[in-house]
Amino acid sequence: MEEHKENEVKEANQNRNIERQSITLVIIMMLALASFVGAYFIFKPKPYFEYRNLKVYPFKLENTNMLFYSIPLDFEVNGQAFQKNIVIRNNPYDIENISYEMNESLFIMGGIGFTMNATLSTRALIAAQEISKLSQTLQIPTFFGVTEQFEDREVDVFDCINATSIKRVARLELGNETKITSENNCIIITGEDYDHLMMASDKLAVEWLKKIVKNEAS
Repeated sequence: MEEHKENEVKEANQNRNIERQSITLVIIMMLALASFVGAYFIFKPKPYFEYRNLKVYPFKLENTNMLFYSIPLDFEVNGQAFQKNIVIRNNPYDIENISYEMNESLFIMGGIGFTMNATLSTRALIAAQEISKLSQTLQIPTFFGVTEQFEDREVDVFDCINATSIKRVARLELGNETKITSENNCIIITGEDYDHLMMASDKLAVEWLKKIVKNEAS
């Protein structure tokens, strides 16, 4: 009889130990899960990266492998607040070292005209259209032309010599170095080839955005 009771006590103790172990195991698993979930939300990759106080959102166009970069912009025009996304084709870090020696007072303007030699490829026009998206977003009067008459086409003809303190001119050209410079009231965007011309155009957009963000913050 005593042996039977002793066995029951041993069995009860074993059951309690098993229960304790099971509860302990469940607690450990819950803590591990909580730690994992917490770490996931703490270290979850952001949908954007930061570049010089700009938030840059990489994205791909549907059904393509082309990567673009969207930069949200908050600004005011005549006291009215706007929020727009400016899209560029190049990662700002990849174009950071492009030579940039421009008088930034030229960003203050009443209008801007983009011009180029008419014999350049349409890729130069695409580069001009890319940077013009920013001026148009800012509701700055924007127009296009060529530096000299070509095949009797009806198109505006103007160059840096026609730039004024109100109506700026941005000339796109091919050259020996990819860079952005300025001359009086004219912005000069130079690329070693058409790919680099697009990179220089994106560089100008990024610098312009940085200037806007800086002014808004001050």
